[in-house]
Amino acid sequence: MFKLTFLGHQGWSVQTDDYHLLIDPIITPYFRNALYARSWIFPPRAINLERLAGVNGVFLTHDHEDHFHVESLNYLPRDIYMYLSGNMSGAAERILREMGFQNVKRLFALEPIAFGSQMEMTLYPPPASPTEHWVLQPFIRGRNLRESLYNPVDCTVSPELLSMLRKNKVRRLGVVALANNTQHVLSPYHPTRYMPEMRTASSNFFPAGVLNCHFGMGELPLMDCLAIVGRGFLDEANPFGVYKEQAQDQLAGILQRYSYGECDIHGAQPGDVFAMHANRMQLMPEKSDLVVRSPEAEERLAQAEKQDFDFNPLAYEYEPMTGQSTLSPAEIQRLEEHLNKFALKITCHRMGMELINTNVSKDGKPFHEARLILILKNGDSDVYYEFWPSFTEFRRIDELPVHVLDLPDHYPHGYECWASDLLGLFESDLSAYQIMLFRNRVWSPRHGMHGNYNFITVLNDLFAPECAPDITYNLYRKAYERCRIPGAV
Repeated sequence: MFKLTFLGHQGWSVQTDDYHLLIDPIITPYFRNALYARSWIFPPRAINLERLAGVNGVFLTHDHEDHFHVESLNYLPRDIYMYLSGNMSGAAERILREMGFQNVKRLFALEPIAFGSQMEMTLYPPPASPTEHWVLQPFIRGRNLRESLYNPVDCTVSPELLSMLRKNKVRRLGVVALANNTQHVLSPYHPTRYMPEMRTASSNFFPAGVLNCHFGMGELPLMDCLAIVGRGFLDEANPFGVYKEQAQDQLAGILQRYSYGECDIHGAQPGDVFAMHANRMQLMPEKSDLVVRSPEAEERLAQAEKQDFDFNPLAYEYEPMTGQSTLSPAEIQRLEEHLNKFALKITCHRMGMELINTNVSKDGKPFHEARLILILKNGDSDVYYEFWPSFTEFRRIDELPVHVLDLPDHYPHGYECWASDLLGLFESDLSAYQIMLFRNRVWSPRHGMHGNYNFITVLNDLFAPECAPDITYNLYRKAYERCRIPGAV
């Protein structure tokens, strides 16, 4: 037996006669490691806790909270094997051991591991990516390569995997997963009141997203099934409502035009089962009892669908994620201490340097002192800081110059958020994701000056679990402590 079950979002169950493996399981109807604002998986569903008793092992691909969710992992038996991608943070391994998991092991790229007598997994590194460079992609095979699952996770196809397939003259695979929620291009959904004609954000958008999807997939051999996963989610902090990806039937129809042969391109639904039938991996008619309904999630998503999200993003005023609108002088002092350390990180980090060095003046010359303006909302007044690369510090200024947008040589970048939220990020009460996407404004005075780099990208990278293991561990620890208090989650 070689049976695959799609668990929703990007989670999978892989079963043989003598082993049951879960990949990135989100057991609850939602994910979020921070206290504020959960993200509800679309389509709504939950995992049947009674069926987890037979699980032998779990593989976790990376630290992003829609893959590594402390509350979900807390439901698992402590004697199962927890396999971590070798690139994951020390914070992940540390919290799993503190949660009582007895068998925690790191797995590294290109080192095959057997699970029972009928399953083998090898991890492959993805191509370079500005935000997903911690991922290792699982390639799982059963008794032959037709009994297989290749899961690129949040990335495009691994060149090392392609090399292996060509070397072994592999002509056909079983099931390949395509993470629909990771094919990002620029689209005009992020609000900013400063430069409305420059507003941009990462989101899926036809047709470039489809071409990105196809770029790597077209290099693979033929496959029995291409399962489109990562349908979307409803983040409680998102004013735009349910974040849905491209319609599965639309995407499947477009991909079919790229000559995938007899491949069954399928928009995977939670509970879908893929198994060997008539000498090929096929979608089975029955649903798995691993996946169950979540009435609470269904109600929340139904309510969100009824709301009118057709509003003017330029008039959108966002509230602090923490609910705290004003910091005390002592808290401002703590925040400034964190900013001093953060300035060193920006200056020493590759992306921080590129944030500065990729800017050119109107004369086409690099800036000698390209600065960032940081606007922190605090009560009825804002607090302003300039980042000076040459002095490696954030300097507080009394007021925002009214002519800031007329001085691109002076301020090539700007970022605004609530002071309390930034302090919460530094002190492990928020994740970077929560103040990056929905509770901030970011701008560049001249279109294209920052290329693919802006302060949001730097925040994302410098607060990634692998770059900030201490902050991440404290975030995980707080999430675990909430799990132990009845009614706290």
